[in-house]
Amino acid sequence: MGESNWMEDPRFSTDQSRGDHSEIIGARMKDWCMDRSSKQAVSELEEAGVPCGQMLTPKMILEDEHVIEAGMFKSVSYPGVENQAPIADHPLRYSKVPVGEFQRAPLLGEHTDSVLANIGFSDQEISRFRELGTI
Repeated sequence: MGESNWMEDPRFSTDQSRGDHSEIIGARMKDWCMDRSSKQAVSELEEAGVPCGQMLTPKMILEDEHVIEAGMFKSVSYPGVENQAPIADHPLRYSKVPVGEFQRAPLLGEHTDSVLANIGFSDQEISRFRELGTI
């Protein structure tokens, strides 16, 4: 970033001191990035040996070839949404243990009756809970 004097500056000599002075580094980094496209900034940082990557917008993530190839999102029907919605799939993949069929998150209260029935409440008791405003 053109700050070769920072190499000898004790404020930036250790991880802790860099963290303690992160506002200085952050402000300089912001100024440095303003003059570059994301692609240019990433390229220059990579060339300098700085681990980095582009920040993606949600739309860019959904269109990223690596994300698509990895199957990170599943398109599912979702109540109240006209088109299929992209929902994040299970983030971990196992070589020998299947993670099961993907399911969307339930709506609030969608499974209340079946959960209560599974733990022993009768249909009449569940109806009474509803009448009382308990559920």
